[in-house]
Amino acid sequence: MSWPMDKRLCMLLITLKSRSTQMQMLYDQATPNKATNHNINSDLQERARSIDVDLSARLEKALEAKLAESEAEQWQSENSNAIKAYNDAVSEHGCLAEEYRTF
Repeated sequence: MSWPMDKRLCMLLITLKSRSTQMQMLYDQATPNKATNHNINSDLQERARSIDVDLSARLEKALEAKLAESEAEQWQSENSNAIKAYNDAVSEHGCLAEEYRTF
């Protein structure tokens, strides 16, 4: 069965790829660090320091993970129409290049 690559579907797939490429860089890691003040439970802070936890590094990793989660949710929301159109096309026409699969 052939897969019709109409202009609308092509544009949706290009949009998905474009946004995916943009998501790879969550923030500018070359930017210098900035001193900030944050409140934290004093016992938690003392216990973390007693086992040599780098609080700045941990906070940076936690913020990066939260940012990545938020970006992924936004991407999925922005591309839900394209994802649905692609899934509908696969349901109707099968996988792209299915006739060339060896598995």
